[in-house]
Amino acid sequence: MDYRDKLHKNTWFLTNPLRVALFTAGLMLLQYPVTALAAASTIEAGSGAVAETKPASTYGTTKVIASEETEAARANWVQEGDDWYYLLPDGSKNRQDLQFDNAIYKFNWNGSLKTAQWVPNTGGGAYPVFCYDEETQFLFDQLNDEKKDLYFDEYPDREDEYGNDEKRQYDRYAGFIMDEKLNQAAAHRLEAALANGYSGDAIPGEGTLKDYLAQISYRKNSSCRELYLRGREDADDAFDKLIGKTQDKYDSNGKRKDSLDYYRRIGMAHAEKDGEQYFMVILMR
Repeated sequence: MDYRDKLHKNTWFLTNPLRVALFTAGLMLLQYPVTALAAASTIEAGSGAVAETKPASTYGTTKVIASEETEAARANWVQEGDDWYYLLPDGSKNRQDLQFDNAIYKFNWNGSLKTAQWVPNTGGGAYPVFCYDEETQFLFDQLNDEKKDLYFDEYPDREDEYGNDEKRQYDRYAGFIMDEKLNQAAAHRLEAALANGYSGDAIPGEGTLKDYLAQISYRKNSSCRELYLRGREDADDAFDKLIGKTQDKYDSNGKRKDSLDYYRRIGMAHAEKDGEQYFMVILMR
């Protein structure tokens, strides 16, 4: 049956008074502003369930947490499954970008933590990440300060050239962006390595980092590096080991992928076993 046969078959619809009334009412509903419809929840195809949508009034905006409230606000971070959330006083999940001291936290539309980084044009380097434990934070701080030093050693005049131009960012690569998806990948890989061992760049039965990123469909084509730091005394010892595997090698062979300066994002995980510290660090371009 082509479209003309269907049209002829359905002409009875417009000759029935009740159906004409219903049709007219439907046309009136279509005249409602799109903005009114956008505030409603969307429906997942085929599921029959109502899916939560991001509130346009808060998503993508930034709220600054006063410095005297920073430590108290630490208790508002909660972990559900693999994801981290920041709870508001009414118990709902925050969806705004948050600024704590010199750090900006970005969230997904559903309130889960997405990334964190230093506040632009403040010099880069270390910043607090509330989902990290103390040892991980220490290692994270050292890596960020090292990256900051490398960046400004290469571009010593960037801040002077900036000239308070708000359209420019002079410290764009003066630190690592913390990527929560990479944190989760590092946690998974660390747990697997502790259970099954680690040989070369692969975990038996798990494969390489590239294999895992392809499995979870996350930035699988990005240049990345995985560093398993096992049996370390503390974060300082882990930092020295990591520098030996990266920056020291770059200084001797000149290969860019051995330099911390080459990478933009980071994910980390930490565990203690038999009194020794184990870290999994993922660097990504």
